[in-house]
Amino acid sequence: MKIKELIQEWKPLKRYFVLVSFILSFSTLALVVWVVLLPRNMHLFKWNPSQAKLFIIICLVAVIIPLGFISDFIIRLKKLKIPKKIPGKYIYILVLAGIILPSAYLVYLKPYHHVGDKAPELMIIDQPGASGYPNLAVIFYTQKASTNYLLFGPTPIMTNKITEQGKTRTHVFVLADLIPNTQYFYQINGVGQVYNFTYFPASIENLRFAISSDPHIGAEDNNITATKLILEQLSSSDNGYNAFFCLGDIVEMGNDDSLYKEQIELFSKYTTLIPYRNIIGNHDGWFGGVEFWKEYFYPQNVPNNSSDSQLWHQYDFGSNIHIFTLDLEWGTETYTRAQREWFENRLKSLNPDDWIIVMNHAYYYSSSTEYDAVSYTHLRAHETSLHLVCRLLL
Repeated sequence: MKIKELIQEWKPLKRYFVLVSFILSFSTLALVVWVVLLPRNMHLFKWNPSQAKLFIIICLVAVIIPLGFISDFIIRLKKLKIPKKIPGKYIYILVLAGIILPSAYLVYLKPYHHVGDKAPELMIIDQPGASGYPNLAVIFYTQKASTNYLLFGPTPIMTNKITEQGKTRTHVFVLADLIPNTQYFYQINGVGQVYNFTYFPASIENLRFAISSDPHIGAEDNNITATKLILEQLSSSDNGYNAFFCLGDIVEMGNDDSLYKEQIELFSKYTTLIPYRNIIGNHDGWFGGVEFWKEYFYPQNVPNNSSDSQLWHQYDFGSNIHIFTLDLEWGTETYTRAQREWFENRLKSLNPDDWIIVMNHAYYYSSSTEYDAVSYTHLRAHETSLHLVCRLLL
């Protein structure tokens, strides 16, 4: 029996059903390939066995459905005695499962699905100002493309105005060449809240950074009260912090944009008052969450002086304090050749007597072995005399 004759033997409804199920099955296989090719996802499965089991079920269903119809073809072509109803009700059940499970999985993941506008934040950017300190940018996101403007200045009158050139969803207003130890005021579109902050001190000896990590907004065991208390303390002028660095895992599931919305709304009250820089963590980036992260914290239209990446940067504070933020989410799997070459070249250009501070999400040393950790003693015993940044990167 020829394949053409076999297909003609099937009723039109069955033909369409088979065609649709094949398309959906191969779409599911495309989803599998997408997930497998992203190292952030594979490390999630290693850390979270329940997610891994769910994904394996999806993979099996995606493979079984086309195999069922292929088997039907083979049996018929060999002219074996088989029920005329093949593919029968069990195959149809598998097809329905193949439609429902992957669809439900995608709904659960919600990759690349934006949820509402995102509040403004005052971000440190990779662009040096005239004073030797980094420039700043007011960044926010709107679900609908629009044109906005920003008023700012050293007095509440705010005589300076920056206007966007066209409609966009990611809004970036660069505050360049600010004067150290000066209070500035700013307002979006001339309405609503007037924000204020004090630019970095006149002397680098008076610099004071606040550093925190892992707020995990959206996690069941997240302590929102503690998170708010930390933000209140670091943004209060009474405590004298000049900048705030958050070392990642700001949300529990980076693929869920509603968590980014919740997190930014929570932080914005404080991160509009103090220069802020966020670093990506493993929870922030998986299942496409990295695209949300880049869009909200380092959009493509933000100036980038030292790097061609949105995920790793160098920030200079004066002539002898250099802060590197790296993309190390789980460990070295996101430490690409390009990032390593960039980092090593930047280090070679610096005076070894300068302050060189490296910030990222993954830990360097640990006394724990909960997640493939290597003991502190082991790492110390194998350290080299190369530039002391961290053993993980050498």
